[in-house]
Amino acid sequence: MFHAKYFLVLVGAYLVLNCGFQQVAGGSGAGNPPLATVALAVKANSISKTGLMKTLIGSIRNPDGTFTIKDSVGNNVTLRKIEALVEGIDFTLPIAIHCDNFRVSECMDGEFFVPGPFIIDLLTGKSQPTLAKIKIPPGVYKKIGFELIKSDTDTQGAYIPTLQNIIIRGKIGADSGIGRMFKIALNLRDGLDFLDSTGIKLRTDTVNTVFLGLVVDKWLQGTDLRKCVDSAVVTDTGGAALLEGDNFCLGLGKRIRQNIEFSGGLDTTEEF
Repeated sequence: MFHAKYFLVLVGAYLVLNCGFQQVAGGSGAGNPPLATVALAVKANSISKTGLMKTLIGSIRNPDGTFTIKDSVGNNVTLRKIEALVEGIDFTLPIAIHCDNFRVSECMDGEFFVPGPFIIDLLTGKSQPTLAKIKIPPGVYKKIGFELIKSDTDTQGAYIPTLQNIIIRGKIGADSGIGRMFKIALNLRDGLDFLDSTGIKLRTDTVNTVFLGLVVDKWLQGTDLRKCVDSAVVTDTGGAALLEGDNFCLGLGKRIRQNIEFSGGLDTTEEF
């Protein structure tokens, strides 16, 4: 799992999802300490909503829920759908807590694992199955990691692009007038880490709401996506420019992938 270089406190109108207890990990029983209940919400967001960097012109959240961001040469790019394929979620245990204290198979090597798979729409915050009422040990957590479903590798360890774990659909150019649709399909190698240096306390006497956000503003930093899309010769069935893996447009895919991997943060507030 890749460690983010920085943590950004995110605030936004995140959707808190509801689900039944059949989706929880672990449980409390004879000899088991009580577990904390966590309602987990994950959604794309804009740094411009935080107020932490008031001089930065962030992305624009459109009325229909899409985002308009800019690449490094100023092209407007509207993100219309962002989907993540998640294998499972790792909660790194607080230092004072050990897996031996809990008789559940999902805890190992200092991490409490919530198995998937989950398909998460990062624009709406909706997940199948949903991410609410997860049961994990109480304490102060500083890291939540998403393990994404990975493609197979060949005998030399090179990735075979049989499955992409982040799919981004959008349009480059103004919504009215000239523009071109695109689909970016990436394999995030290191998953997504959401970090809080001070930690978030999860208690057993309440439902703990934790918001996870991916800051989309810098996803296209260091790119000229218009030039890349215009040069694309492969399209999907709908005619959108198809950009897959690390190597499209002379490595532009790798740059976007790494930008996404560094974009996570978590919070316990719900403000807008």
